[in-house]
Amino acid sequence: MSYHPRPLAALTLLGLGSLVLVLCWGLLFILIARLLPESLAEPRGFFLTSLLLFLLPAGALAALLYGIVLRPLRKFARAMERADYVELPGGGRWVRELQLMAAHYNSVLDSTSTRLEGQDRATQLDSLTQVANRSRLETELEVELRRAERYGSKFSVLFMDLDQFKQINERFGHLAGDQLLSEVADLILSRVRSADTVGRWGGDEFMILCRQTSISRAARLAESLRETLHNARFLDGQRCTISIGMTAQMPDDSLATLFGRAREALEEAKRLGRDQVFGRPISPGP
Repeated sequence: MSYHPRPLAALTLLGLGSLVLVLCWGLLFILIARLLPESLAEPRGFFLTSLLLFLLPAGALAALLYGIVLRPLRKFARAMERADYVELPGGGRWVRELQLMAAHYNSVLDSTSTRLEGQDRATQLDSLTQVANRSRLETELEVELRRAERYGSKFSVLFMDLDQFKQINERFGHLAGDQLLSEVADLILSRVRSADTVGRWGGDEFMILCRQTSISRAARLAESLRETLHNARFLDGQRCTISIGMTAQMPDDSLATLFGRAREALEEAKRLGRDQVFGRPISPGP
């Protein structure tokens, strides 16, 4: 958010332009006076004196206008541009009013920025688990795909699903199911790097975007997460396992092809008996 003092800039240019025009006319008249013949020396002297008496007050008036009016206003405008406090010279009524305007502007700007930041965070987080929501995950995946295409970077994706979550909901109720999802999200967050993005894809499905990670390294993370959840206890001692499908970015990938492979890998992990990790494709990597 910025303030552009265009009228003030126009007024400044107009004043400076007028002064330059007066000086140019003065130089022209001086040149003409010097070209006059000696017989017109007395009128020439009178003309130069009159011109000098005109230019001096005009220059003084321009300097006064700039010093008293334009310079404080430009200072005020620059402060408004930076959303900064401005202290203007003098103590007149108009100075106090300008300072009050600047203070009010800063207050409104601060409150608006804080509100917009809060709204922006709220639109990117899952309201239940406070991890990234699906929209943010899709956005970050698109960014990583473009980065991989341009710079040759690599990343992997882990797509996870809680095993038998429907039965847990039916047995303990939806509030207990929500609590389980929150606890699982917290546990996953505690096991990943700050550079990675953890998000809830929907329902009991989670996804991790592992930046600068080959599929072999992603496999180690996936197995660590699977083992951690296998040994954890939730809802006062209840056990909950997780199935994980993983894939790595490939040339000419799109969001649809990347997610399709991750989904297929997750379904294969489920088919193998749940509480499993399966990768597609399985390829060597550092």
